[in-house]
Formats: sequence, C-alpha cells, structure tokens
Amino acid sequence: MINPKAPDQASSEDEAEERFADLFDRVREGLERKESFDPKALAKEYQLDLVMVEQCLEALDALSQFQDSQAPILPQKLGPYRLMGELGSGGMGEVYQGQHHSSGEMAAIKIIRRSRSSSPAFLERFQREATALKQMRHPNIVSIYEVGHDGDWTYIAMEYVEGETLADYLGRVGPLSASKAGKMIMAVAEGLAHVHEWQWLHRDIKPQNILIERSGRVLLADFGIAKDLNQHTELTESGEVLGTLAYLSPEQLGGAKIDHRADIYSLGATLYHMLFGKVPSKTAMVLEFPEIQAHSHPQWVLDICRRCLESDLTRRYTSVNELIGQLRASGN
Repeated sequence: MINPKAPDQASSEDEAEERFADLFDRVREGLERKESFDPKALAKEYQLDLVMVEQCLEALDALSQFQDSQAPILPQKLGPYRLMGELGSGGMGEVYQGQHHSSGEMAAIKIIRRSRSSSPAFLERFQREATALKQMRHPNIVSIYEVGHDGDWTYIAMEYVEGETLADYLGRVGPLSASKAGKMIMAVAEGLAHVHEWQWLHRDIKPQNILIERSGRVLLADFGIAKDLNQHTELTESGEVLGTLAYLSPEQLGGAKIDHRADIYSLGATLYHMLFGKVPSKTAMVLEFPEIQAHSHPQWVLDICRRCLESDLTRRYTSVNELIGQLRASGN
C-alpha cells in the first residue's frame, strides 16, 4: 500500500511545479527574443535544481528551432465562442476577441498558456479562484462570464470592453486635471472597495489594468494575481514579489505579508501618474511632489495622493471606503 503524501510535502511539490512552469514560460518567451540565459542564475532565482534548469534550457532551445512548424494551432472556436482577432497577451496567456455563437454577445477570451494548463495543481487553484471572481459583479469591475475547457485548451470568457487602457489614454493626452483624475480614480476605488468586501486583494493596480470604455465608464481589470484572503493557497508562490514595481507598496517590494492597504498604495501611485505623467519616486523616505507641477493642482488631490502613498501603514487610508469618502467630500 502506498502512503499518501503529507499536506506539507504535497504543497512543496505544487510550489516547485509552479516555479518550473514560470521558468518554462520565461525561457520560452526569451528564446523567441533571442535572449541568452545563465542556468545558475535561473536555478537560484526560481529555487530549482541546476540540472533540472539546464535540461529545461536544452530542451527549449532545441524545440525553438521548430517553433513555427510545431506550434499548436489555436482552434477557431472555444466552447460556445468563435474566436476573432487577438487583443493582447500577458503573463498567463493571450487574449482574443470572441463572439458567443448563439447570443452574439462579444467577449474577451483569455487562453491560458499550455505550460500552465498542463499542471493539475495550477488548474485546481485557477478554477477555484476564477469561479470566486465570477461572483464579484460591479459596474467598475470587468465581469468574468465563465471558465471553460475545450480539448487541451483552458480559457476565461470575460466582459469585452470597447475602449482603451488608462495607460494608452495617458500616453495620448498627458497628465490630467485634478477633477478628471479624481472622477476616474473614484470609479476604480468603488470597484476596488467591492473587491475588498469579498476579502480579495487585486495586487496589480496600474494604468495598464484600468480600462476606459468609449462611453466613459472606467473598469478595473486583470485579476491574474489576485489573492483570496480567506484561502491559504493561490495562483502564485508565497513570498514572491508580484505586480509592476513602480506601483507596488514598500511592503510588497519587501516581500512582507500584505493587506488591503497595499492596493490603496497602488491606487495612489496610479493617481500620481495621472496627475504628473510619471510614477512616484521611491528613493525618498517622504514623498515630495514636483514643485512646479504641484502648483497646478488643488491641495485636496495632493493630500489624497500623499496619504495613499504613505510608507507608514498606520498613516495610509485604513480602507478604500475612507478614501472614497474623502474624494466625495472634495466634490467628486
């Protein structure tokens, strides 16, 4: 009789499997860009056996020579959706525009990378978390319609937003007025408050993950690294620094345990970017605003931005609802 694995052993093996999947994705994408890799550095970074890393590099290097001819052909249809053009890609997979074959409704279809979808441990956690996210319906959150499997493919069907990201918008128009920035950050904050009410953290709030619909509606998107505070497992490894560095809180950068105040910091960094056209500096202990530009913004928005970006957690907003209350008091 074979003894079942102890929970700690199974968890450790799951984490190693996830690290290997991340390594696989990084090397595969790097080889497409003709990058070179140091096996020892990768083994240290991903906490994997050096021999395993070397074998992975050798195998992917050999396979990359036949990538074009051997690449899996994406089907024209996944579940009830007909795939149309590609919308973009991210760390978890590619996103396509899709149309439901019976209702005609448009959707954004995120297709999970095959290196991840081959991991039973990943799929189990992914299914649980995506199912929970489906319940978080809010006008300022991109809705998830369904999580499906079709043959070898795993996908998420999400609300299709016809518009652009806040990052693209800022690239077009430059810094915003306090009034415009306040209204947009209010919409994101209301969506984020709903996320926090469900005891989740987003962990990657930034202009690239905020969508502006053509009608003007603002939505928080991309919950690829969100965390359920009620669960001890997640899609990513514990202790890993997640998100985009420029928008991460000091506690996230330090690898410390985080709570909802980390999202508030990222929201503040996004507001700063909206006001000044750049991300806040993390070199100073006390955040200083650009002197000249600061004069063009009213004090209320500077105070809100500064409090969101407090490195001292006790001085940051205690909740997103507190931040929303201050935005409303300022006329937004």
